[in-house]
Amino acid sequence: MSEQIHQKFIETFKEHNKRPIALYGLGITTRKILDLYELYNFVGIVANERIGEVVYGKEVMSIDSVMNSAELIIIVSQMKSVKTIYNRIKHAEEAGLEIYDLTGENLSAKDHENEFFDEPYWEKNITELKNHIDRSDIVSFDLWDTLIMRKVLHPDHIFDIVESKSKSFVDNLNFSYLRVKAEQTLIDMGYVPNLTEIYKEIRNNQPKIDSQLWSRLMELEIETERKYSIKRESIVYLLDYARDQGKRVYLIFETSLTSPQIQSLLENCFINVENCECLISNEIRKTTRDGSIYKYFNEIAGTGKKMHIGNRNVDKVRNYNIEAIYLATSYELWSKSSIRYILPKAITLNDSILLGVLASKAFNDPFVLSSSKGKMEINNLYELGYYCFAGLTVKFLTWLTEKYRFNHNAVILFASRDGYLLHQLYEKIRSQQVDLGLPEGIYFYISRRAVNVACIHSEKDIANIVRSVLDLSRGKLNQILGQRLGIDFDPKDEILNSELNTIQDTQESDQIIERVLEYKQLILSNALKERVNYFKYIDLVLQNKYNDDREVYFFDLFTKGTSFHNLKKLLSDMKLICFDVKDAPNEYISNLDEIQRLFGDAGEARFSFQKFYQLFEVAYASSEGQLKCFDEKGNPQFIKSSEYNHNEIIALQRGVQDFIADLEYLNESWYLQPINLGMVDSFSEMMDVKRTIMSPTLSKGFAYYDSFASEETMNIWENMI
Repeated sequence: MSEQIHQKFIETFKEHNKRPIALYGLGITTRKILDLYELYNFVGIVANERIGEVVYGKEVMSIDSVMNSAELIIIVSQMKSVKTIYNRIKHAEEAGLEIYDLTGENLSAKDHENEFFDEPYWEKNITELKNHIDRSDIVSFDLWDTLIMRKVLHPDHIFDIVESKSKSFVDNLNFSYLRVKAEQTLIDMGYVPNLTEIYKEIRNNQPKIDSQLWSRLMELEIETERKYSIKRESIVYLLDYARDQGKRVYLIFETSLTSPQIQSLLENCFINVENCECLISNEIRKTTRDGSIYKYFNEIAGTGKKMHIGNRNVDKVRNYNIEAIYLATSYELWSKSSIRYILPKAITLNDSILLGVLASKAFNDPFVLSSSKGKMEINNLYELGYYCFAGLTVKFLTWLTEKYRFNHNAVILFASRDGYLLHQLYEKIRSQQVDLGLPEGIYFYISRRAVNVACIHSEKDIANIVRSVLDLSRGKLNQILGQRLGIDFDPKDEILNSELNTIQDTQESDQIIERVLEYKQLILSNALKERVNYFKYIDLVLQNKYNDDREVYFFDLFTKGTSFHNLKKLLSDMKLICFDVKDAPNEYISNLDEIQRLFGDAGEARFSFQKFYQLFEVAYASSEGQLKCFDEKGNPQFIKSSEYNHNEIIALQRGVQDFIADLEYLNESWYLQPINLGMVDSFSEMMDVKRTIMSPTLSKGFAYYDSFASEETMNIWENMI
């Protein structure tokens, strides 16, 4: 284990090896990092306790006293505690110190990505537009990106989608290119073409292809436009408002669709255009490109103060003394926002569709960023699930489907509790898509406490568990030993009734092990009982599914391999599936080639998931508490008061489920489509307060109690975000 910590630290902080460094924290990891004293200039340990003592050969100093001797401070702590510690010591930055976490992130660095410049567009809001409407007699609206937006990043992606869908009935047809070329050819010839004329031009250039094929492709394009279109709620509200105020309303449609096709599109988007006059470019043969349609509108609308709301060549509107209000498209909003870093990560058409689904909710309102001056806002747990957790969930499900399709003889055990939502989503795919031949998924009760105790067979096992506890940095010794060994120790025992961070030397550790072994018979007797009951549960769950002909896979979200390692002692032959492995390779997992990891093919790149994984553990979890053990009938027993606040988390899970449902509406086979892992992983960064304004209510669902570490109940959201 020390070797992995050493290697990771050297790789992360190799550029700082000559600088004076202070380590914040008294845990075992600090001790192991200090082994690198020949390579680094460690000036001391910083803590808010035991100040003045010598620990691990270094003086423990207060944050104020280290300011004159160190240039940087490295917080040696789990990610869930970094924020709390940083807030405690960040005043040291005023003295010029830099503060880092163990991932190498400079917590002191100014985030230039999120410097927002003065953007005039942020001054626009719906109240301002209503005032403009009130002062006008005649109001006109554009169609695309005004009343309606598409669930893709760019309009031409609609043609790419049609091409992708057409592969089921035609081979080697470069539809997207042919479609764009045909329309542009007609435009260059002076036409304002409709869809029928565009497809006639395509047929003229491809005479060998059956005309019925082009009819089918045209219908597919119309259907795709309909499916991928959604109304922009706030602008449709303004349309209704203008009519209610008695204004004359015109709709200016720059489109190749005909009146019946547009009417179908509007009805599908629940937009009522009654008492509105529609000017359709291809029917009146006038266009927004040269402004001729605005000239025509100005002439037929007659006298009165006119205003236009839209985004198509609005500068030409003003040539006719018409007030023009420009609206940003969803893509423009995204590219100006605090989360614009995501856009360049979209590589494939599937990436674009995924971002289009997100944008249709996040940037549907063209004024959504006005009050925050360009900064993303997340107002509730539903939005948190939809924006931050759904993307990586989709990627995992597509990855799992690709890896294990046509492997129906296998079975996947989804570990409780953080396998709960993923198991539900996976089983929905498996049950609905029988032809994929996916392995059966089983929600499997397990916890480190339950499987640890069940695997205690000998005095050696007991001693090893005690040594692992002595490697921890905080907590009451007798409480943590009680959790991991399965019995209650005498709270008055002087040797065991101590804090872990006060245990210093090997002699004291040996004394603790010797004392614990006095309870050996009680520990082994309880372990045997719990092991027998665990086997009863396994028999109930697996029945005849565990045999020589059936592979068993165990899914654990982000694991060090502890539970998997011990469960193999009960089930023997198993393979591990996970998002990733902590501190790999480690004492439980030495060969990563044997592990199926979502992030396994991504090299040594840093991923946001590793920073936020504890939030994912809560977000995916069930309503039940942490497993303690099983009763004599094999029924799970849970640790009291260890439940998450599932009444809140269920809203987050609904956000994830709705995102997948929205994606499935667009593409029924979404689970077979490749997605850029780096892109969806970066969705997690929206939880960074440098990028996003987070509602205080979001913390409600993240109460966190880990009895295995004997910690007090904490709020993981407040500690990390």
